This record gives sequence, C-alpha cells and structure tokens, in this order.
Amino acid sequence: MALGVLNELLYRKYIPKEFDRNMSYIAHFGVELLNKILNRSSATTLPETYLEKVIEFMCLIASSHFNQYNEQSAKAFLSLLLPFTFQQPFYYECLEIWGRLLDHLNAQLPIISQLMNRDEYIETYKQPILALANGIVHCTAKYQVTADECYDFEDDEVEAPSLTRNIDILVKVGELLPVESLESLITTWTDCCRFFGTLQTALDPSSKTVMRISNPVEIEHFYFIVQLIGRMANIFYSDVFKQEVTLGKSLFQQLVGVYNFSKRFYFIKDPEVIVKMNCEILYSLRLWTYWLVRFHSEIILGESTLEDQQMFFELLGIMTEVVFYTLENRGEIDSSIVIANVNFFFTLINSVRTQFIFQISSVQALIQKIHLLRDTIDPEVYRILSKSVATLTLLPWQSVSQQEWDTRTQIYNTYMKIFLEEFARTAANGENVLFHLNILNDQLDVLMMENANSKKICWNVLKEIVPFLQKLSTTYLRQPQVSEVILSFFSKIMEVLRQQAGASFFENSIHGFLSIFSEENIINDLLRETESSSVVVEKFLQMLQSMVKDPSPSFKKFIGDALAICYDHVYPVLAQRSTPDLKIPFFSLIRDTLNYRWNYFFPTLVLHQQNISSTNPQLQQQQDQIIAKRLDQIVQSIGHSFLQQDLEVFRYNLGTLTIWNEKHNFYTKLPGKVIIQFMTVLLQVLVHKTHDLHREEMSHVLHEMASTDYIHFRSTFLHDFLQMNFNSILPEQRNSLLLKFSTSQESSRLRSTTRDENRDQGIDLPSFSLMLNNFIEDLRYQNFLVECQRLNSSPNQPHSHPTGKSP
Repeated sequence: MALGVLNELLYRKYIPKEFDRNMSYIAHFGVELLNKILNRSSATTLPETYLEKVIEFMCLIASSHFNQYNEQSAKAFLSLLLPFTFQQPFYYECLEIWGRLLDHLNAQLPIISQLMNRDEYIETYKQPILALANGIVHCTAKYQVTADECYDFEDDEVEAPSLTRNIDILVKVGELLPVESLESLITTWTDCCRFFGTLQTALDPSSKTVMRISNPVEIEHFYFIVQLIGRMANIFYSDVFKQEVTLGKSLFQQLVGVYNFSKRFYFIKDPEVIVKMNCEILYSLRLWTYWLVRFHSEIILGESTLEDQQMFFELLGIMTEVVFYTLENRGEIDSSIVIANVNFFFTLINSVRTQFIFQISSVQALIQKIHLLRDTIDPEVYRILSKSVATLTLLPWQSVSQQEWDTRTQIYNTYMKIFLEEFARTAANGENVLFHLNILNDQLDVLMMENANSKKICWNVLKEIVPFLQKLSTTYLRQPQVSEVILSFFSKIMEVLRQQAGASFFENSIHGFLSIFSEENIINDLLRETESSSVVVEKFLQMLQSMVKDPSPSFKKFIGDALAICYDHVYPVLAQRSTPDLKIPFFSLIRDTLNYRWNYFFPTLVLHQQNISSTNPQLQQQQDQIIAKRLDQIVQSIGHSFLQQDLEVFRYNLGTLTIWNEKHNFYTKLPGKVIIQFMTVLLQVLVHKTHDLHREEMSHVLHEMASTDYIHFRSTFLHDFLQMNFNSILPEQRNSLLLKFSTSQESSRLRSTTRDENRDQGIDLPSFSLMLNNFIEDLRYQNFLVECQRLNSSPNQPHSHPTGKSP
C-alpha cells in the first residue's frame, strides 16, 4: 500500500518546486529498494503484487524522475536494475523499465549535446546498457520457450524470448550507442551465419521437403538475430551511415549471402519454422533496402571505388537471381515464401532506381513473358509482378541522363497491348474485370508522384481503353465490387493524369457518369440493395468532389446536374437513414461545392452581367431560381443534420459552416430568418445537452452568427426565442436571462454603435462563450423549475420538450 501511495505521487504531472527535495528522497529510495530485494536469497519468493508495485515504481522513476539522480546514483540504479531484470519472473515488465529509461536518455541527447560532450554524457550509462543488450541476446541463445527457467511465458501473446519487445529494447540501445551496438552485434551475427551454413547437413536425404533439426533453440536464436539485424538497419541515420559505412557493407553483404544460401531450404515444409525463417530473412532484407538506397545515392553515384561498384552490382544480381529462382520453382515452394520474394523485389526496384536492374537478363525476361504466368501463378503474386513491370518501364532512373525512354516505351506498349487484349477478351467475367482493373489502378498509384514523361507514356496507352470502360461501367453498375473499382480507376485518372488526359476527357467522363446516375431509381436502388452498394455511390460522390475542386471553367456546366443528383436522388434516401456511412462523403461534396464554386451561387456583379448578356434573360432568370433552390436545399440539409443524433455529422457540418464563413462571409449572404432558425436549433441543442461534446464548436458558430447583428441578437432574437420555446418561464425570469448577454460597459458601447460598426466590433468569442454558458445553465435551471411545478400541479399530464425546426 505504501508503494501504491508513492506511485500515485510519481504519476503527478505537476509537482510544486518546494517538493523537489522530497521527490529526490523518493527517487533515491528506488536504489535502496532494489538493493534490499537483490540481497534476498531469491526475488521469486516475494509476493507478485508487491513485485508489480516495485516495477511500476521503477518505471515511473525511469520515465519521469531519472533526472533526480546524480552520476553516482544513476550508475547504482542501473547496476542494480540489471540483475533485477534477469532474476525474477516479471522479465518483460522489467524491459518496460529499460524502455522508458532509454526513451528518456534518447530524448535528452539533443539538449545535452548543446551543454556538454555527448560521449561524456553517455559514458555514465554505457556499461550497464550494453550488458543489458548482451544479456537479452544471451538468453535467446540459451533458453527454449517450452522449457524456460528464467521467464514467465503464460501470456498468449508471447511466442518466444525473441519477441518484438526484446528487439525493441535492443534497437533503442542501438539508437543510443550505435557504434558499440553494431560492433557487439557483428560477432553474434557472424556466428549465426556460420550456424546457418551448417543447416544443409540437416537435410533429410530421402526427402527434399524435410529437415531433421536436433536443437530447435538454435533455430529460434537465429530467427531472433535475423529479426534484430533487420531492425538495426534503422540506426544508420544521419552521420552514423557515413561513419560506419564499412560495417554497414559487411552486415548487408552477409545478409544477402544468407538470403542466397536460404534458397536451398525453399522446398522444405517440415518443420514449419524453416518456412518462417526464410520469410524473416526476406523481411529483414526489405528493411535494409533503405540503407541500400542511401548507399546507391551517396556512394555509388558519388565518389565510389571500383570495388564498391562491383559489390553493388553483384549484390543486385544475386538478389534478383534468387527472386527469379523462386518464381521458376513456385509450384514446389511454399506460397508465403513466393509472396515475400515478389514483395521484396518490388520494394527493391521501387527504392533503388538504377538502370542496372532493368538490364539484368532475368528482369528483361520477366517483362517480356509476364503474361505467360497469368494462369500458373497466384493472382496476388501476378498483381505485384505487374506493378513491378510498370515500375521498371515507367519510373525514371536516379541521376541518369540517358533514360532510354524510347526503348522502355516500346517495351511498355507491347506489354500493355497483350494485357488490354486479354482484358477485352475476358470482360464478360466480373472477376476478370476486377483483376485487370486492380492492376491498372496499381499502375496509377505508382505514377502518383512521378514526372510528366512517365505519365504521358501511360496515358497514351490507357486512353485507348477509356471508352470501353465507360461502356463497361453501365454493365456492372449493379455489381458493387466491380463498379467501385471502375469508378476508382476514373477518379485516379482525374487525380494522377489530370494534365495528360486534358479537359475533354474529364468532361466526357463526368457527363457519362452523370447520365448513368441520373437515370430514375438507379441511386435509390443502389442505396437500398446492400451495404456494399453504398460504396459505389460513395465513389461517385468522390468523383464529383474532384470535379468541383478542379478550377477549370468547363466543369461549371455540370454543377447543376451534380446538385440535382445529390438532392433529387441521394439526399432523400440519406435523410431517412440513421447510419452515417454515406453522410460524411455527401456533406464533404456539399462543403467543397460551395467552397470552390462560390461564384456559381453568388456571382460577382460583373460576372452576373456577363451571364445576362450572353444568355436569354428569361433562361437566366430560370437558372437563378434553380440555383436559389439548390442553395436553400443545402442550407436545409445542414440544418436537418443538427436535429439528428449523429455526433460525427453534427461536428462535420459545424466545421462546414465555419469554413464557409471564414472564407466567404457566408452568414452575411443568408437571409435573416435563416440565421434565426440556425441559432434557434443550436440553442435548443445546447439546452437539451444532446451534443455537449461539441459545445465549444457550437459556441463558435453561434458567436459568428450573432456577430452579424449583435444588437438584434441580444435585444430581439433572444427575447423571441424564450417567448416561443419557453413561454412557461415568468417575465421576470426571462428578463434575468436576457441580462446574461449584457454588461454596463457593453450596453453603453452598443448604444453608441451602428449595425455595420457592431459587425466589425462585435463581442469577442471568450466573452460571448462565457455569457452563452451562463445563459444556457440558468435557462436549464429555470425550465427545470417550471416543469417541476407543472408536474406537481398536474401529475397525470405528460412531460413535453420544446422542439425546433431546421432552417
């Protein structure tokens, strides 16, 4: 219980400075406590609840109060914490102490480096921290999970001593002591590589799919070290990369060597740990590709030696050779290894942009013959390989003037011709359409951040299939999975290939989809059929959103049709639904429509005169009436959302009103009665406390609305609001409430200002929020008293709440 009290004190975020001395005593008590526990014959004889409190106490010291220690006390704490970690059953809980301590030390480094030498600061903690790292590695080499005498592995999440939590600590040690960690790791890694080479002798001579393992602990330890090697790639940051480039090359070369050797075990399926080990080698190698990227850009493309260049090209060749060896034998190799290899290959070519990979004969063979793999390989693997082909042929090489665009364009066109012919031939099958469209969408994802040349090559091919896909969208409109991907394809073209496709493509596409979705009952049927059908409508709304954001004037003619679909087909269904699944995308489109197309609803005088002179006045008048109707529907729909229980939509539309007003002074454009209805609804919501989580946002919106004419708000609106909605409140109580929005200084100022001046000099938000809060609280209290009196006088009379109407 005493430790619990101390822990509560240490949890406090703010402790007055006069208690610093007491906190120092508490922190030093941690050293004394560890010493007493370790002097016992065995820490395991202590009650578990007591040890849990001790560990919690140490965590708090390590994370928040370690600065209470001087150098001597810090060394004592760490030297005692080290044996404590390995001598009691709460091993992973003790790792949490070390994790917090290492986080604290790493966070202090930027500050300490300005005051003193970094190495001097770290020297205090170096020895026990390195001893901790060696202890973790030693334990994984020594103990087996199923017969462990050192740890408690009852937790279902714990699979082995080589769990991520161990590696997380070792990586944090590496961040603090990068050079020392790498130097100590290289010996262990070399021993593990040597052990891995001896595994070939364990192969069963009678079956190439079976391996006879005499000591599973060694496999577990190797698996752990491979994971660690992969994670340690992250510590080659900043100057560490340049300082330890030789050590980095050594580790990476050994890892590639292990990867190359591991293909001898690709056919093994028993025991399963070998498959898992082969995959882990690939995952670690993927983490090192980012080191390879830096080696390529800073060393190979810089002032590199001939030896470095030969090593770089040789390693690339080895890695690609193993990938294609896996593909050639894919029928006999576990699918997880095949997928891990192709994922690694895609990461490699997408990260290391060099013409050398493109020129490798096996890579050229893949590009030219990938279509032959279609029926003999897993669809997911084929999709990744297709994405790799697009990356190899379309993306520019780094720091190379001769990009060989003509050759690559020809190769890409040949590949895509075969692909699109197959697509057209199999388009009667929905699964085939889905498969081919996913590959096309992957290509567009690859080009998202690339230059115009790559996008031009792609568009010159894709434009041939666009008319075919537009017709296909009608066929598969009522198959949500397919139609969703078709709409995604067109949306991505609008986003990625905007300049290459040109305005005519967008106009034709938007016009085509508006025609499809304008057909009677199409949207209504989609929204009422299945939940997955709603995704199709959502994708269509996102496409319209891209259109309204586009500044091109050619899209203005489609805004009316888009709003007609929204409010004649989509919104009537959404208004009846309680779920918010489509409401946010819908209101997101409405927000952007008004925000980006403000002049469509509120044209400037010059623009309005141009419209009148260029069109028939009667037609222009009809157009103005339609626009006014749509604007009214927009306001009504937002007002209606404030009467619903959905908090997410409520918050989103409060933000919409705020954005419109901040950018366009929206409230000054609305009729006074609409502002009054908005304020009435929001005040009623505040009174009934249904959306109190967004009280601050409501205060802000009410403040902006009231500021359009604060005198009218205080003197007329509030009086009418109380009169109409709370008419049971007595007049003197009503007057008392009205005074909540009036002070002597404010009243005298208001009397001396005009309406326009008041709009500019309106009451500030903090003062308004305080007055509003007092007004609402007192109104609730007064209304509560009235209702209580009513119930007492008429016990059988039902209790009623005032209701509000949307704008």
